[in-house]
This record gives sequence, C-alpha cells and structure tokens, in this order.
Amino acid sequence: MPANLKGVTGKVEQAQHHFDQLKETIFAWVRTPGNAVWASTVEDQTEGKHLTIVSQATPLPPEIPFLIGDTVHNLRCALDHLVCQLAIAAGNSVACRDSHFPIGLADSAQHTKNMAKWLTGVRPEAATAIKTLQPYKRRPADAKSDPLWRIHELDNIDKHRMIVVVKPNITHIQKAIANGVETILRPTETWDREEKGAKIFGTSTPMGAHSEMDVGIQSSLGILFQETGCCDGERVLPTLKPLIADTRWIVNDFDGRGFFR
Repeated sequence: MPANLKGVTGKVEQAQHHFDQLKETIFAWVRTPGNAVWASTVEDQTEGKHLTIVSQATPLPPEIPFLIGDTVHNLRCALDHLVCQLAIAAGNSVACRDSHFPIGLADSAQHTKNMAKWLTGVRPEAATAIKTLQPYKRRPADAKSDPLWRIHELDNIDKHRMIVVVKPNITHIQKAIANGVETILRPTETWDREEKGAKIFGTSTPMGAHSEMDVGIQSSLGILFQETGCCDGERVLPTLKPLIADTRWIVNDFDGRGFFR
C-alpha cells in the first residue's frame, strides 16, 4: 500500500481535540465563582487588626490529568506513525513493525544504536532529517525544554502512573479596601489540591487605619505541572500548546520535502 498521512495528521488533530477539551475544562473550573478560592475577613480585637483569610474552595476536576495524557500520547503516536509511513514510502512496509520516532536527550552510543534500529527502512535523507530534530541538536543548551523531549517524557509518565501531578497556584491576590486603597499580595507557595477548605495564607490590616473594610478578592490562577522532570512549575496549557504546534510543523515539513512520494 502507498504511504498515507491520514493516520499521522489524524493523531495530531486528535491531540488538538483533547487539548481543546482540557482548555475548556480548566477555564470552566477557574471561572466558576467559588471554585478556586474564597476569602473571609474577621476582626481580631486582641491584635487590633482585620484578618483576611484566603482558602481553597474545591479540588481540580479529576479529568484534567487524563486529558493531558491523551494529548501527549496522540502526539507521540503521530511521530511513530510518521516513521512508519516513511518506511512504506521507501518500499519497506515490513519495517513498520519496529519503527519508532527516536527522541534523545544526548548523542550517546545507545541512542545512536536505537536510531539505527528504529529508522530501518527509512530513506537516508529522511533519517538524516529526523536526526537533526533531536533535542540535543535543536537545543543543545537546554535539551529538556525541547518540545519533542517533553512529549517523550510526559508520555512515559502517562504509561506508568496517573499523569503529571498538577495543582493550582495563586499568582496574585488583590485586596480592595473600602476607601480605595489596594494591596497586592503575592503568595510564594501553592496548596494541596486535595484538601478542600485548606488555608492558603492570611494577611492583616490595622483596624485603626480602616475601621470598615470591603474586601474583594481577585485571583490570577495557574494550573501547573509537578513531578515531571521536564516542566515542573510551568503552566499546563502554555506548555502543551507548543508541543502540538511543533509536531504539526514536523509532519508538514516532511510532507513538503517530498519524503512520502
């Protein structure tokens, strides 16, 4: 059978579909009043201060880790499908059984051996093009930040455990006082997403300065990766989006070079 990119592009579009679902899920959760955080203000007569306590309201939607996993897995599959179609285009369809898109962090002897095995049956010019895409070649100063390496790592995590621990993080809290004075608070720590009602942090304002307070809490909320080894502390959506774009670019680039003819 002739080479066909339908399966390759289909996997990329499926990754996009799961990403769009993920984005909708996150946005819906963040924008629902009371979902992310809530605040209460009490008077502390002993200290002579107003105390503002900011606490977590509800945990993250449980489907978020699965949508992340589905996104990266489809990207990984698209790359492997790409190598299979390259082998078919070269007249070596049997090579698809062992084909694999190699992704390496360093130019090691083992990685060279893997590339030779996984690219068997692929035309030399196509194999060379894949080798130039390796993270250690594209980003020698920081190969772990390369989109291909992140796809590789996140997909491996998803194979062995519930994907990438993610948790929300407040990047700022705006505390509005009745007389127009505003205080921007920047907490430095995240909180346990599993514990509803957990106190995140508290702040105080002298009662003498503002005898009556109307406190409004506005939060800029980020949902971050954790325990990934490649993108810890980074926001989920801005991290995943370039992975889709890079995979789509690779597919289109290889098609444009005529490797499938």
